[in-house]
Order: sequence, then C-alpha cells, then structure tokens
Amino acid sequence: MRQPWLVLSLLAAVQVSAAQNSAPAALALRREYNGVAAAIDTLVRLYSVDRLKRLADPGATPGARLPEGMRLVLMFWADDEARLFLNGAPVGQTRLTPTRIEIPTIYLEADNVLTAQCWDTDRVESGFMAGLYVEDGAGLRPVVTTVEGQGWEVAAGPEMGSPAQEIFYAHARPDLPGAEVMWGPQLFGTVDLRVHFTAADVIRATRRAPLTEVLVSVQDRAMEFHESMARLVGLQERRRELAARLAVGAVRSDPHLRYRLNSARHGLSYTLGRAGPLQEEKDLAVEEAILRWRRQLPSSRQQFALHEARTLRGVAAATAAAPLLAATAAGAGDRRADYRPPEDRGTAGEGRGGSSHGRAQPIPSAVVRSPSTALLWRMGCLALLLCAWTGVHSWRGWRLWHAVDWEEEAQKRA
Repeated sequence: MRQPWLVLSLLAAVQVSAAQNSAPAALALRREYNGVAAAIDTLVRLYSVDRLKRLADPGATPGARLPEGMRLVLMFWADDEARLFLNGAPVGQTRLTPTRIEIPTIYLEADNVLTAQCWDTDRVESGFMAGLYVEDGAGLRPVVTTVEGQGWEVAAGPEMGSPAQEIFYAHARPDLPGAEVMWGPQLFGTVDLRVHFTAADVIRATRRAPLTEVLVSVQDRAMEFHESMARLVGLQERRRELAARLAVGAVRSDPHLRYRLNSARHGLSYTLGRAGPLQEEKDLAVEEAILRWRRQLPSSRQQFALHEARTLRGVAAATAAAPLLAATAAGAGDRRADYRPPEDRGTAGEGRGGSSHGRAQPIPSAVVRSPSTALLWRMGCLALLLCAWTGVHSWRGWRLWHAVDWEEEAQKRA
C-alpha cells in the first residue's frame, strides 16, 4: 500500500523540480523576445512606417525589370568622404576608395533621386565621382554619371538648385567610366549633390552599347538599406518562433512565472506573482508589408558580400569651405585603371603621398598652418635632453682639466 504513495511522491518532486528549472529558461526566452522586439521597433522607427509600407506597395515601387544577366550597380569615389542615398534610403559610404554597390531594382520608383553628401577633411583637394550603371558580362551601360549636362545640382545651402560643376583635379583618380570629378561652388567644406532619374532611364540604358572600361581596384559592398531590411525580416521570423514557444509555456501551471493568452485582446501577456498582465502591441501592418516585400525579392538578392571599408571621420571632421580658384591648367588629370587609394592623411596641411600629374591647383595661403602642439612638445623635450647631455659632459671635462696642476707638469718637463 505504501509503494503507490512513494511513486506519487517521487513524481510530485520531479514535477516541482522541473517547474523550478523551467522558470529561468522561460525568463531567458522572454528576455530574448523583448530584445528582438526592441530591435524591430528601432529599425521601424529609423526607416519610418510610411517608407516600409511604400516599399511593399507594387504601385509605389514599380522597380525596373532588367533582362536576365543584367544588374543595377552604383560606383562612386570621394576625396575625402561621402554618403549616398537613393530616394532617402542609405546606399553606402566611402573614404578615398572606389566603391561598388549592387542596388536591387525593387528600390527603384517611377521617379528617383540619388543624393550624395560629400565633405573634405584634409584641405588638400576635394572632389566626388559617381556612376549608376546597368552591368552585365559585356561591360557597363551608364544610366547617369557625374558630368555636366546630366542634371547634377547642389542640394543644400544658399546655392541650392544651382548646377554642380566639373572641377580640375590634380592628383591620381579612379577611372569610373564616363564620370568626371565634380564639386559645389567652393573649395573644400561640405557639399550636397543630387540628380534625378526615372525607371524608364534605367530601361533605356539596357539598350545602349556597353563601355568596355572596367575599374580593377574597387571595393564591393552591400546596400545598407537592403541589409537592414534583410535583418528586419530575420528578426520578425525569430519573434514568431519565440512567441510560439512562449505560448506553449503559457498553458503550464506555474505559480511564479506564467504566460497567458488574454481572451479580450488575443495577445501575449506576462505575469509575475500577483502582478497584472503586461500586454504587447504589435504593428501588424508593418510586419505584413515587410512580408510582402520579401516575397518580391529573388532569393539571390537577399545577401551580398560585405568587405571592411575605411572608417569615416564623419561630417564633424569636415573642413571649412574656401573660395574656388580657377584652374590654370587645361589638361585632364591622370586617369588610371590601376588606381590605388592613398594613405589616410594626418593633420591638415600635410601633403598627399605619391606624385601629381599636371599642374597642381593653387591652394590659398590659409591652408598653411603652424606645427601642432604635440610636435612642439617633442621638439622641446629633445632640446632639453641635448642641453642636459652637453652640460654633463662639459662638467666632466672641467673636472678633468682642474684635476691636473699644469704649472707643476710644465716644470717637470723643463
């Protein structure tokens, strides 16, 4: 008669132990769920609900159906730094390095705006080059490049709306096919440039003859906005998995940690002890929009290779603008397919490594600056060490000289 009670006691002990062990695991699940939900909320707030809904609307983003084997790529370079945006969505950034980014055509709208925020950090030279191309095995077919006459204009400041200018650039530059160096109506400083193009322009570019020049030294990166959208999709899938696991735990009898399905709101709730349920609100409209967007993407476009790039110093490091002086040379700068990015320059006023081809553009006298404080301190310390060394050896020589009675030595020799 005692054995059934013994078995029941053992089973009860096992159940209590399992309940105690499940509480920390359930709490860890809830913490992960909260972290995933917070990351989703951050991305949605960063890119706005309206943009995500418009992205999933085929009528708002018709894209451009490219022939098989063709892709839309953006190549750009800046001296010193630039960030690019397509219809307000971040594309990528660069510092002194030719960069190539493939843009999925789903991000194209009927009318598009390509914007470049450029700034100089070293007061040596400033410039920006870019080209949007349709690429295939035969070469590059330009849609729009940085040359005068293609609609590039200043996008901010007192000169907003004025045409951007091709400028003379004295140092070596990358050979972006069909592109020239452009800047705003000043030297150095910060310049915002933009150009408008349509989805029809992209389709027309597919019928043009390809340019055979290919940039050899170029850095391939992924479109920043596309990576963020892929991450958002992954986070939503993980949230659904965690919600399902938490819903299973909600039916278990646990006096300390419980997950319930509220019948009134049909949402996930969490209680601890006698605390009331904490309801969670989910923006189902955004989630459904992202799911529709994902279904439109080919699987091959989900991820792109990403390589490390130079760290930008940021707009806070931009130099002050200077008057733009007219170039005294009429020839074009060096156009080399084997362009190599220069080394990062140090303090303002230091020269650029490598030789320049053609005459250098005149630089205002304000560019010349006094030595830095650190250099003056190093020179002062070296001078003090030199004085100390000279003093010690002079003192030793003086002691040796007076240690000898030179009159007595002279008498002995006489």
